[in-house]
Amino acid sequence: LTLSMPTLTYREGVVAVEAAVVRTSDGRAEFLTADDSVVHLDLHTALDLSGRPRLVDGRVFVRTTAAAWMDVDTPLGRVHLMPSGAYSLMVDAARSRLLLSVAVGSARLDTSYGVTTVPARAMTMVTGTTAIPFVTPFDPTRWDPFELWSDSRALQLAHGAASPWTPAQLARLGRRQ
Repeated sequence: LTLSMPTLTYREGVVAVEAAVVRTSDGRAEFLTADDSVVHLDLHTALDLSGRPRLVDGRVFVRTTAAAWMDVDTPLGRVHLMPSGAYSLMVDAARSRLLLSVAVGSARLDTSYGVTTVPARAMTMVTGTTAIPFVTPFDPTRWDPFELWSDSRALQLAHGAASPWTPAQLARLGRRQ
């Protein structure tokens, strides 16, 4: 984990980072936003937190609380994540690609093409800055190691600390313990 220009504050073992670029290489990272939304970074991910979150490269999984929308900028457009949702965003900067998957909730994707709404259990991919995003069905029960790790962390938060997720919300993700 690499922090560029960090300002760190600590709260019960949690590091809060302001005005930083968080980069993971061989590990993953987790942090809570000011409204207690949970953000997980996969291996080889760069997330700029110096203003509105900007996913530079790599993959994040975001679980938003009921408090507010969360906006995430990417090289291909801005993603608006609805409250009380579960979202996966992946940016492949080298190939100019963005993949947005919505397990729970709804998202809006603003690109040079226009605005695209992505409902729950759907995904879209954008390749290049002028590509048209197509929304297709998505089954959130298909997991890879990052999604399994993210889910296990969400369950640990739900059982070990105050969590923005109720058991019913976790069950809607279609995930098993």
